[in-house]
Amino acid sequence: MGIDQINLIVIAKCVSYSTGITLQELRGKKRRREIVDARKMLAVVARKERFSFIRIGRFLRRDHSSVIYYTRSHNDLMATNKGYATSYERMYNCLYEKDRFDRAEIRGWLERYLHRTHRKLDLVMEEIILECILSFNNRET
Repeated sequence: MGIDQINLIVIAKCVSYSTGITLQELRGKKRRREIVDARKMLAVVARKERFSFIRIGRFLRRDHSSVIYYTRSHNDLMATNKGYATSYERMYNCLYEKDRFDRAEIRGWLERYLHRTHRKLDLVMEEIILECILSFNNRET
C-alpha cells in the first residue's frame, strides 16, 4: 500500500462525508446516479492532485475511460445540477478549507483498511503514513 493509496482514501472519505456514499459503494458495481456522481467528484479531485486516469480507475475498480468520462462530465453537472454543485463544494471544503481529520480518526481509518485487506504495518511505517496524511490535510492550496 503506497502513500498515493492513502491520499485517495482521504479524498474518498471527504466525498463520502459530503454525499453519504460509502467507500464500498464508490468502489462497488452499482450505477445509481448518486453513486456515479460521487465517483465523478472523486475523479475530478484526484486529477487535480495529479493522479493518473489509470491510478484513479484502479482505485475505483473502473476502466480509465470511465474516469475520463467522469472528469469531462463534471463541469456540465456543476452548471446544471445544484445538488451536485452543493455536494462538491461541501467535499471541497472538507478536503482543502479546514483541518477536518485528527490523528485518531485517521488511525481508525487506517486500521480498518488494513484489517479488511489483511495487511500489517510496523509502528514506524504507520507513523510515517499518519504524518503524510496530516501534512496533506494542512497544506496550503
